[in-house]
Amino acid sequence: GNGGGGIGKKAISSPSSSPLSSSMLPVFSPLKVSLSTSIPLPSVPQSKKVILKIRASDHVLTPSGWDGLHFLLKGCPWLRALDLRGSRVVDADAAGQLGLSLSGRNSLLLEDLDLSHCPITDDGYCSLMAGVTNNRSLQTLKLSACALTDAALRNTGGVFNRNNTLRVLDLSYNRFPSPLATASLCEDLLENARLEVLDLSMCAIGDGG
Repeated sequence: GNGGGGIGKKAISSPSSSPLSSSMLPVFSPLKVSLSTSIPLPSVPQSKKVILKIRASDHVLTPSGWDGLHFLLKGCPWLRALDLRGSRVVDADAAGQLGLSLSGRNSLLLEDLDLSHCPITDDGYCSLMAGVTNNRSLQTLKLSACALTDAALRNTGGVFNRNNTLRVLDLSYNRFPSPLATASLCEDLLENARLEVLDLSMCAIGDGG
């Protein structure tokens, strides 16, 4: 079944929730997690519980807390949802780290990532999207009010031409006033047949965009 509660050094040392030992883990702020055995997961015995969702939103994380969470993610290969909305410590560098976690042979199998109201800025967006480009699991990406500007849209690197799993992208409450920036995004989306929802509300897009 599913459950939630505080998670810290002691809770994570449980063999049913993570393969990491307590001596390897730094202490970080309390998080909310969901444990489940209700869905079949590869290489996970049915008697084991694994972390499927982590929520650390609304200023829960401290700088050291982010370091601990990032370390934890390496031991949660079956994580499906990560909710960090409103975490001010999730900046451009943190977004870059998440981008790396979404790419490569041992990438996270995240389906839902929420970084709304995190100050990742344009640099963080570009680093994050570099990981999303070849990711094969992410379906929902929420980046509302992340201090993004036209530069983010102009430097997507063809991510939407190459990614074939993303279905929902929320870019609302950022600022994209330049028609050239929105035209760049539209061009990138021309060959994308998977994206179903693109939210650009309250982005200062004028008639030219």
